[in-house]
Amino acid sequence: MALFQRKGPYDLNHAGLERKPPRKPVSPEAKKMAILLFVNTLAAIAVYFTCAALGFYSIFTVYFILGIALLFGYVIYNRGFVLKGATPEMLDDSLTMEEKMARIEEAQHRMKASRWMLTVIIPLILAVLVDLIYVYLLVDALELLKSAL
Repeated sequence: MALFQRKGPYDLNHAGLERKPPRKPVSPEAKKMAILLFVNTLAAIAVYFTCAALGFYSIFTVYFILGIALLFGYVIYNRGFVLKGATPEMLDDSLTMEEKMARIEEAQHRMKASRWMLTVIIPLILAVLVDLIYVYLLVDALELLKSAL
């Protein structure tokens, strides 16, 4: 019977099939942010297509400019993410340890304080992308389907 035994990575006694440690549970703050992002995305898309249906066709330009402006504001407020993941050893040697830690803490505070901007930026950009997909892909596909029937 040893002739037909399976050897390799799928062998049940193989050391490579150990269970991975369980993932960390999702924090309540992350759940709230995900729900807020979803609701804001639905609202942004609903407003966008309602305005387009009512004849306000410059809504594309408004959403696009507003999304880009907020995105630039987010990057500028966070100072280009230069200190994201920085350690005191990575900073300038002319600074004291207290100044280094203060800069790192300030960068972390700025990231947390500006997180709300992402719940506005992402829905605006997604609404524009949904419209572009609709205009350039779905309209042509629907016309092709109508002509085929």
